[in-house]
This record gives sequence, C-alpha cells and structure tokens, in this order.
Amino acid sequence: MDIESLKYVLKDQKESIMSQDTGRMRSVTAKILQMVDSKEIITISGVRRCGKSTLLRQIIHGLMKNGIPVENILYVNFEDERLREFTSKDFDSMYNAYVQLYKPKGKVFIFVDEIQNVQFWEKWAYRMREFTSAKLFITGSNSSILKSNISSSLTGRSIIIEEYPFSFNELIEHPDQYTRKGVSSIRETFDRYVKYGGFPEAVLNNNKEILSSYLRDIISRDIMSRYEIRNVKEMEDFMFYLLNLYGKRFTFAKLKNIFNLGSHNTAKNFVNYAESAYLIFTVEDYSSSMSEVIRAPRKLYVIDHAIASQVSSNPVTDMGAILENIVFLELKRRLAFDESIFYWRDEKDREVDFIIKKARKVERAVQVSYELGSRKEQEVDALLKSMEKFGLAEGLVITNDYEGTEKIGRKKIIYKPAWKFLIGL
Repeated sequence: MDIESLKYVLKDQKESIMSQDTGRMRSVTAKILQMVDSKEIITISGVRRCGKSTLLRQIIHGLMKNGIPVENILYVNFEDERLREFTSKDFDSMYNAYVQLYKPKGKVFIFVDEIQNVQFWEKWAYRMREFTSAKLFITGSNSSILKSNISSSLTGRSIIIEEYPFSFNELIEHPDQYTRKGVSSIRETFDRYVKYGGFPEAVLNNNKEILSSYLRDIISRDIMSRYEIRNVKEMEDFMFYLLNLYGKRFTFAKLKNIFNLGSHNTAKNFVNYAESAYLIFTVEDYSSSMSEVIRAPRKLYVIDHAIASQVSSNPVTDMGAILENIVFLELKRRLAFDESIFYWRDEKDREVDFIIKKARKVERAVQVSYELGSRKEQEVDALLKSMEKFGLAEGLVITNDYEGTEKIGRKKIIYKPAWKFLIGL
C-alpha cells in the first residue's frame, strides 16, 4: 500500500478512537498500565466484541493521563476494509506514514487491533520490540493463530492477557452488601446479568437481540472464513449444537456419529475451531492417568450463556446450567498461571463440577447447585468424596441464594450465594 493512503487511514482511525468514550473501566486496565515500561509485547486476545478495542482506548487515555503525548501513539485497526490489501510488507510503510504525520519524539506506543488479519505480523512485531524504543499492544480474536505465532517468534517476548465479556463484578460499580437496599441492587444487577450476559453492548443497553448478529459474525469470520469451510450449513449446525451443550459432557465419537463426519479427528478439529474463536471452552475429567483423560468425556462451557440462548433448542431456561457456566467463567478469570480447571467423577458417576489444580496438587473443589432442595444430599455426597480423595478440609457449594456452613465429620462445607462469590466475598 502507498504511504499517502496509509496516512489517510491512520489519521482517520486515530481521530475516531480518540473521540470515543472509554466506556466502563475494565478490571485488567490498571494491570496493563503497570506494564508500560516493560519491553514485552502486550497481547490481548478474546472473543470478538468482548471489548478489546474499548480496552485499548482505556490504555491510550491512561497513557495520556500519565503524560504521554498524543503524537507518540500509533493506532491501527485491521478490521478496516480499507486495509484489506495490507500485507506484512506494508508494516514499514505504515510506520513511516505515522512518523511523517505526527513526528513523535521519544518512545512510541503502538496499538494494533485484530492483528490476526495480517499474516506474518509476528516478524514485524519482533523487529519493533528488539530494534526500536516502541512498546506494542496488540489484540486478536483467534487464540490458536495468536499463540502459534507468538510461540514461533515471540516466546519470552510477549505477555498474553485473555479478555472476556464483562464479569458480574465489573458491572457492580459500588457494591454495598451491608444494607437491604444495597443487596437488593446487587441482586437486580445479577438478574440482569443472567438475562443479558456479559457482552458490553447487550448488558449495558439491555439489548439481547444484538447477540444474534454477534454469533453470526463470530461463526462467519472467525471459523468459516478462517478455516475455509466449504459446507457452511454443516458447520453452522455443528456450532449451534455445541452451544446447546454447555454444562454437559460430550465425546468426539458421539459428535462424529451425530453429524456423520466420517472421523473422530474431524469432530475434534471442529471443536478446536470453536475454542480458537473463544466461542466455547472444554474441561477435562481429572485423572492422574493420561490415557483415562483422553478416553473420558469432556464438559463444555460457552463464552456467554446469553449468546448461546440465541440458538437454544430448550424452551425452558435451565438456570442450573446458566449458573454453572457463569461460575466456570469466573473461576477461569481468576486462575493463576500454574492453575488448571477440571471436573471430577468417581466410579459411581458422582460428579463435582470444578476441581482446581495448582501445579501438581488439587487445592479446591467447587460444586454449583442453583437450588439444593432434594438434590442437596447428592451434591454434597459427591463433593465430600472428592474432598476425601484429594485431602481437602473445605468444599464450596455455590447456590442461587442459600448461605451457610455445615460440618460433616472433619470436613467443612461452605454454601455461598452466587452474587457473593462473583464479587469476591
């Protein structure tokens, strides 16, 4: 691309992003602003429309608040159709266009949105990091492409931050759990979160209808186009089926048979496509035997229960599955770098929803039960079995509104309402 065309696009995009509101502050913004003096490339990955561009705006405004001149900020979004002919060979021209436009002095902060649209971007990013005083922030909507590119050229030179739609805690601006009015307000927000999910435009504007277009966009652009799918109807049906499975177990063999895919690997690839687009997550059965893990069914969760409801085949809202999915996403957000999530079941098929393993040791067992009622004995019995197996003194049961503690032998069961768990109480 010629420099003059790039100047026009860069100037237009920068004026646009600088004029937009920074939106509701994301919990990760402050953490990223603390990393601006490091050399590492900040890579923000997450599902399309979860707020990555808004996060970049918040970082840009934070830098300016801390004294960085606007001239020292380069912003480019590769979702812009005017850049559809852009290739990795054009990066130097882009940077030269920026320098000619703004004449920056000192360290430059480069923000690149949806980087996965340009092949071989990692070579340029490596060069900018190693041989210039630039600090790079990049975003992308495909985890497998980002991680493979980073592992090939940027190992040890990039920090990956996964962004999600809003957590419940991000929607609660000033939680007051000490008054009836405060708790009532928190509960009202929780009900809205259950109805609209966490995608910013949906939950902040009470607009559930927009989720259908989001879902079509994710499937079309991050799966169909990305993997050059020819049988569009088959893939769409497959994705819709996966979105109806959240909170449930599945096997690749069963998926293969349902869709007549011909091979186990084809089903596995299709599931991987959905995971790479951040549409779903899969959780393995906990076992010390790798062969048992491979053979066992996995459980599936979705990026947002409300977006999954757009293609739901169930006429009745399954509050238990919704709550389990919300808790899974919150646990995933809180994971440390050396922690992993599993589910667990024993030989009698008693199941615990979440087992948190830190390094080689299981540290927590979490059961989710919207309404205990007649299921209390069954849910607690499974939790106790897991606690005995892993040597845990405490187990957690997350409920809709029941709260309390129970001593059973030497074990302690804590019952906590979901809203309290979600805001960290």
